[in-house]
Amino acid sequence: MNNKCPVCDTEYSQADLQFCPECCWELVFIPSDSSDSLKAWFEKKRIVFENALNDLRDAERTIKEKAVATAKLEKDKKQLLTEIEKIEGEIDKLKKEWEELNQKTPVNNERLRELEKLEKELPKIIQEITQLTNSLPDGFNLTDLNDLESLTELNRIFSQY
Repeated sequence: MNNKCPVCDTEYSQADLQFCPECCWELVFIPSDSSDSLKAWFEKKRIVFENALNDLRDAERTIKEKAVATAKLEKDKKQLLTEIEKIEGEIDKLKKEWEELNQKTPVNNERLRELEKLEKELPKIIQEITQLTNSLPDGFNLTDLNDLESLTELNRIFSQY
């Protein structure tokens, strides 16, 4: 004769079983002529056990889901750490290349200061050249400087700079 567990509906056939092999419910035979209060007490116990069993199964399911999510996160973390190591390697390589370039082309601070000074003075020099060009006598041709007198005059003007 096959019986069913009142909690999980698992069928069992062994009459000498004391607990359900699936949910561990205590398999107690309650005679049909038992008092209503005894039947109600066992029904209440069954409901409490069934609710606890459902909660346990929900918790197990949640734990499995969290374990899967954790495994995925661990895999993603490992992949990101690998990418970080790769990027750090590339950064180190670029730093070395930068250092090599700096060693090959050292910055000449004095020359750099001269260029910066010239850059600051350039607008003033351009303005003065424009003024000088505008003040040259009519007919003075800058493209036709063959005579010594014109060259001497230009040399005098531009020697100020």
